[in-house]
Amino acid sequence: VATATADGYAQHNTGNITVTPGAAAKLLALLPGEQAAPGKNTAPVGKTDGQPPSAQASNGAFTITVRLVDANWNQVTSGGMPAVRVRTPDDNYDLEPATQTLSGGSAGFVVRLLRAAPQSVEALATDMPLTFYQTPMLTVNTGTPVKLQAVAPGETAVPGKAVGGAADPTGKTGSPLPATAGAFYSIRVNQTDTYWNVTNTTPTITVATNDQFDTEPSPAALAAGTRLFSFTLQTATGGASVSVWSDNPVILATVTVSPIPVLANSASFLQVLLPGETAVPGKLGPPPSGKNGAPDSQKSGEGFNVAVRSVDAWYNLISTDTRTVRLRSNDAHPSATVPVDQPLLNGTIPFGMTVIISRSTTTFTATDLTGTPLISSGTSANLLVRPGAASQFEVVTSSFTDFSMQTSTLTAGTQYNLRLVARDPFLNQDTDYIGTVKMESDDLTADLPNSPTNE
Repeated sequence: VATATADGYAQHNTGNITVTPGAAAKLLALLPGEQAAPGKNTAPVGKTDGQPPSAQASNGAFTITVRLVDANWNQVTSGGMPAVRVRTPDDNYDLEPATQTLSGGSAGFVVRLLRAAPQSVEALATDMPLTFYQTPMLTVNTGTPVKLQAVAPGETAVPGKAVGGAADPTGKTGSPLPATAGAFYSIRVNQTDTYWNVTNTTPTITVATNDQFDTEPSPAALAAGTRLFSFTLQTATGGASVSVWSDNPVILATVTVSPIPVLANSASFLQVLLPGETAVPGKLGPPPSGKNGAPDSQKSGEGFNVAVRSVDAWYNLISTDTRTVRLRSNDAHPSATVPVDQPLLNGTIPFGMTVIISRSTTTFTATDLTGTPLISSGTSANLLVRPGAASQFEVVTSSFTDFSMQTSTLTAGTQYNLRLVARDPFLNQDTDYIGTVKMESDDLTADLPNSPTNE
């Protein structure tokens, strides 16, 4: 209806005027909560004021209405109808609706967005030169919290990513970066809905690793559904794992991040291992640090191997180390082995050793000769060296019962005490020797004992 007015004249209204839409020019997409306003060229163009899109839930189905309109947002209901595709550029993991041809200038498309974040939706014609339409941002809310997510360095959380596999985990991309023994390593723990959207909740989380010598963080509550936890791994390995669980495990099951490579730290000192001892990387206590077992006793004059290892401060082997090392014992006997200096091979080297002096305090010290920089020397545990088998006797003579003063000149007719000592080839007393000893003298008149006492 058109109305004409002028001063001094009566107003005149025309009859109804039919206004037909112009040529099809573009598409209009209406989100839930929005209403079309044909002819409206002020923001929001083509839509009524004060009616923003209604928020949707992750994976909640809702319908987008797409219209064919002219340049002034009037719906075109006749003529050729375009095939329209609706796409969601901000959500890479949702299932987009199938392309369909508009009917009577309109069609509804069912959409399910998975990523909880403000998102837009686009409508474009696939077979006609029409201007595509991009909706205003639509709020997508998280769903119910149902699980935990652990994200290591090198990994990136990807909300909405509900598909994946062994090499492409759901909810994130990437793979864990290596940790270094003795250095802080952090993972982020999220509480999420079914589609890995972080939910605004605060469960208490416990973090544990499979490193029995690590330093783990205390349990702590999430803040707005997320928290960074730091800990120290001590054992170099190709596959450490980190597990996280909540104070409500019935709802939020334990999740694990693995494998996390743990690299040795820088070389710190030389470790010396005796037969009977086994290296235990990462072990700082209880004693003995860096190893288990006790040294096996060795026999005087018999050979055995002593292992020297280049290790970091947490007893992890530095397998790339090739520095030259020297090994010496505290056995000053001239027949004790003095081995040649040797370079490490894959961070370790065995030295063939022979010690002579029978005692319980024999030790071995390894020294770095060529490293840059030099690392600290290492000394072994005490080794018990047992005497060899008796091969000779020593006769000790003394007046009366005092054997502390041996007599070199004897007086005829005087009584003396004799002590026999069984000794091995290196003159160590063989304390295990038991036998019957016959004593003889070149003095045919000497009064000799018939049954000497074994001691």
